[in-house]
Amino acid sequence: MSNLVLEELVLSTSNRPRLLKSEIELCWIQRTDLEFGDSGGKEEKWKDGSIAVTSHRLLWLKPEGGTGSGGEGGEVSRNSSLPLSALKDYKGVNSFFKKTPRFFLKVWRSDSGKVASAAEAKAASSGKALLELDTLSLAFRGASGSYDTFEKNLKLALAREEWRKEQMTKEMTVGESYESVRGRGGGPTTQVGASAAGIGGIMRKQREDNLKADKSIDVAFKDLSALMDKAREMVGLSSKLKEALQENTRKADDTDKEDKGIEKFLLSLGITSPVTKSTAGSMFHQQLAQQLADFLTAPLKKSHGAIALVDVYCIFNRARGIELVSPEDLIEAANLFPRM
Repeated sequence: MSNLVLEELVLSTSNRPRLLKSEIELCWIQRTDLEFGDSGGKEEKWKDGSIAVTSHRLLWLKPEGGTGSGGEGGEVSRNSSLPLSALKDYKGVNSFFKKTPRFFLKVWRSDSGKVASAAEAKAASSGKALLELDTLSLAFRGASGSYDTFEKNLKLALAREEWRKEQMTKEMTVGESYESVRGRGGGPTTQVGASAAGIGGIMRKQREDNLKADKSIDVAFKDLSALMDKAREMVGLSSKLKEALQENTRKADDTDKEDKGIEKFLLSLGITSPVTKSTAGSMFHQQLAQQLADFLTAPLKKSHGAIALVDVYCIFNRARGIELVSPEDLIEAANLFPRM
């Protein structure tokens, strides 16, 4: 049987993973090996990379300046991702008698080895499709707390199932709630009433959406705990605001200075998953430097290639929202630019 073929991970110009819409990073762990198959180490191995748990995927970055390959297969490792929707089950082994903690992931795959899509995995889990199961092992050779950090964040991501919430949102019809979509299962689509039809229905739906948006903002900013629970919804809302403002800017012939200032502020809301010390760990300054480099691409173009560090500090923190970065961390991240 051929090895499991992981999805290609697209990177930015600073070698940071490009995240999906509404995807949020939960943790980064260094010095992690990927071992394909379960035949006791004779299968393909990708060594000494960095792995991340996000709300939607597992991301693996190969080590800088090396192939990261090993074992009998001889295939060179590559930056890859594994959708959490393709996981059937997992098992962790972290005992006193085992030198290296490991996680064994059971992954749905096709005959060709490609990872199953969310729809294929769901059908296979319910017995409606025949797919193969493959084993992918993660060996943690870094810091002593790596295994516990990975386990905690993987359980959190699998429990929340953010990828399913997005799919349900796409399937919703006009005036239909999230609960009604969840409850209908595979049944017929709910009919749209006469009150939702025509221009009047569209305007009524727009008013309802605006009220829901206002309510989401009020609830989210009551305390930090509520804000974290509302993160996915707030990210989607900020994206809609930016799209609407960009469209208005293109159509308007002239705008008041005050309106332009508001638009400029809202359009700067761009970092949906800011790098933090809790998620990046020992990779914090490296990841922060990469995110900062990606963020500064547009401001540097507008300012003809140069921008004051104090201005960078202001606009970068404004875009990060509540996850503010200190001046010392910003300077240390900027000092890493020559190595990138």
